[in-house]
Amino acid sequence: MRIILLIGALSFLSLAQSFAQNEENQYLTSKGDLHLLGTISRSQLKEEPFSKWYNTVYESYSIDEERVEKVNEYYDEGISVKIYLGTWCGDSKREVTRFLKIVDHSIMNMNNVELIGLDNRAGKMKQGPNREEEGLNIHRVPTFLFYKDGEEVGRIVEGPVSSLETDIAQIFAGLAPRPDYHLANYLLTQFEEESLDAVDTLITKNASFLRHYSKNEGELNTLGYVLMDAGKYDQAIIVFRLNTLIYPESGNTFDSLGEAYLRVGDSALATTNYLKSLQLDATNENATKVLLAMLKDKESR
Repeated sequence: MRIILLIGALSFLSLAQSFAQNEENQYLTSKGDLHLLGTISRSQLKEEPFSKWYNTVYESYSIDEERVEKVNEYYDEGISVKIYLGTWCGDSKREVTRFLKIVDHSIMNMNNVELIGLDNRAGKMKQGPNREEEGLNIHRVPTFLFYKDGEEVGRIVEGPVSSLETDIAQIFAGLAPRPDYHLANYLLTQFEEESLDAVDTLITKNASFLRHYSKNEGELNTLGYVLMDAGKYDQAIIVFRLNTLIYPESGNTFDSLGEAYLRVGDSALATTNYLKSLQLDATNENATKVLLAMLKDKESR
């Protein structure tokens, strides 16, 4: 009897440990959707619930055989690829699956390809469970990073500039195309090379010029939230402020800037920007809710 109990206890412990391990590498949304985090194996994408979209995209994608020949011609075995994706993201589902099909139809080595799942929950936007994305300037998924001898030689952000086959061949040939989201990428580079004051001065003087490089207001809005969730509040505020300068007619840009100021405890500037958001968009329920909460908190003190 004791042996049976011991075996049962050991089995329970094993299950508990297995669950704890899986808990770190996956999560359920409030709607019950399962998503993967950290290192992902290709076999996981072929299992439910991910196989539903993986198989559909894989089977429907038509390979550009002519371009794949160029991939094979310029292929460099010394180049590895890290793909940062979200199993919650439509672009990731499409582009990552297509990339894997290209691997299957070329001489590319799957052993040189690594898949890393990122989060999309509040406070963890575009983050890996062990901050695998940290320092890599990832603000959109999927992001394909190509490395040779430890140095980045090219990247594809969210989607290809031309086609996946063409962009991959160009990177292998040493002619990496400039990825989309030019303004976001430019600001991330500026944050690495310049002081915060210098970047703030730059955006103030050149906002009208920088607008020409903005894809849409969502480009900087997403970047701002990624920076906030990473604890880089000063950078996030600069990004959100630039967004209000190049999209001054948008209530959403001021709402986001207001949230950033609220997070750092600047209630005065938070109030100013939430009120501006309401002035531009009287239907903004979030701004109304936050302002009422701030007023109630002030009166209770």
